[in-house]
Amino acid sequence: MTRQAPAKPFILIIDDIPANVEALGGVLANDYEVQFALSGTKGLELVRQQPPDLILLDVMIPEMDGYAVFAELARDPKTSKIPVIFVTAYSDADNETRALAAGVVDFIHKPINPLVVRSRIKLHIALKRHELELERMNAELENRVKERTNELEERTRQVEALNIALQQRAIESEAANIAKRHFLGNMSHELRTPLNAIIGFTGLLKNQITDPGKLEKLDRIAQSSNHLAAIINDIFDFSHIDAGNLIRMTNDFELNTIIKEVSGIIEPGARAKKLSYTIEIDPSIPSILKGDAARLKQVLLNLLGNAVKYTPEGAVNFRVLLNGASVDNVDLRFEVQDTGMGIEPSKLLSIFEPFEEVDNTLTRQFGGVGLGLSINRKLIQMMGGEMGVESQAGQGSTFWATMSFKLGKLQIKAVPPYVPPLEALKAHHAKAKVLLVDDDFITQEIFQEVLGEAGLLVDMANDGAEAVTRVADHSYDLILMDVELPLMDGVDAACKIRSLPGWGLTPIIALSGNGYDEVKERCLKAGMNAFLVKPVALETLYQELEKWLEKPKGVSENASYPLWTDSANEVNDSNPNANPHD
Repeated sequence: MTRQAPAKPFILIIDDIPANVEALGGVLANDYEVQFALSGTKGLELVRQQPPDLILLDVMIPEMDGYAVFAELARDPKTSKIPVIFVTAYSDADNETRALAAGVVDFIHKPINPLVVRSRIKLHIALKRHELELERMNAELENRVKERTNELEERTRQVEALNIALQQRAIESEAANIAKRHFLGNMSHELRTPLNAIIGFTGLLKNQITDPGKLEKLDRIAQSSNHLAAIINDIFDFSHIDAGNLIRMTNDFELNTIIKEVSGIIEPGARAKKLSYTIEIDPSIPSILKGDAARLKQVLLNLLGNAVKYTPEGAVNFRVLLNGASVDNVDLRFEVQDTGMGIEPSKLLSIFEPFEEVDNTLTRQFGGVGLGLSINRKLIQMMGGEMGVESQAGQGSTFWATMSFKLGKLQIKAVPPYVPPLEALKAHHAKAKVLLVDDDFITQEIFQEVLGEAGLLVDMANDGAEAVTRVADHSYDLILMDVELPLMDGVDAACKIRSLPGWGLTPIIALSGNGYDEVKERCLKAGMNAFLVKPVALETLYQELEKWLEKPKGVSENASYPLWTDSANEVNDSNPNANPHD
């Protein structure tokens, strides 16, 4: 395909003398398309029909001289930018100045010099084309800028709309999370409160009945209740972790004490199945550590509880090893080895997923909802550690967890001989006055009998407002405060009681069917000393009562919240309040 040659520039010559027109046309004919007009009027007419690329305009034309023609061209926007060169016999400076001032691009004197004419025209045609190209490029650039500006404005509108939508979703999500927490809190309370009654009455009946057959039935009720409590704890723990609502409590603790408390819960089950249960602790591990003792205890109870649960015969071995140490930290490895059924290699990773079991038939045989190991791994990861398992089917398993702890500074106290908490209460605190604040009459009945059996004098209040009124008129050695109360809840009631003269140090123990950490934190900030989640085992309740009734009261009653918080955390972290999932 041949490339078409570009069209020649179009030159219009306006001159009233044909010889001049012929002379100019002869000079330009080879390089340009040339038209001519013999008057200014005719020239304007031709310009309007087809605008030329350049005009050669004589100054001295009859009827309408060159200045008048140029003025008409300049007035019309369609012709004002056509370059005009005056061709004249005048050579004085005044005419040239006038012409250039008016906007004429150049001045050619007669008689013409062909070389000058061609070079001048070539120059101004090129300049005009450059000017047109520049205008085109400027227009294109302006269009691009306008388009890009429009795009950016549209994207800005989209981003703003997206931000508004995200903010709205965040608000809706937060509202949904709040509603979910409220729902779970209410469900926790509604499930745990009647379960507390079942466990409480079962414990009372076991102390009153001697018939072996009836005691066996009560044991089965207690086992089933505790199993249900463990499942409830699993479900609510999982929801807390999934929502990111767990709060870490860091305090000094004695590792051996935690292990003894855990073993005290695990050993009876191992003995019942005639399993060998051994403990091996690296003697080079420091005695006092700093970390989340409550979560450590929860993890160990779960791992050891599973080992006993899934081992029909043989042994469960518990080891605590020193992985590494620095000036301020120790890295520990906890291992729980059993001789149970073991795990197929294909199942080793999936068992840490929520609701997963090694074999669904085990769920029917042993119970559970498949959350324990998932909760354990997330708790350990929350504490900066790792968890894994080594196992072969039919040859047992070894579950391990690594965790780091800071070195603690807690002073080791001599451990007195063990005395059952109920006996200690009777011996040391008989006749102590306790205010029980709870709106549930069944819970009141249980605690009335449980506390009475310990020799304590019990007074009742049905809501927070009544509790505040009673403490204003009476003296109590300890207050058991339910958190979920009508009229005034337990947190507000504790705040008001702490503000009363003489009530800065009286122990207040929170009771709640809602196990959320944020509820516990609110209670401690309100000045309560400890936090127990329903259902509460009798031994745990007696132990807490003994512990807090034994606390010295030699500190100023104006002691501030941090005093209550520190003591509350210390007690709660070593509190053996119940099970592997609390």
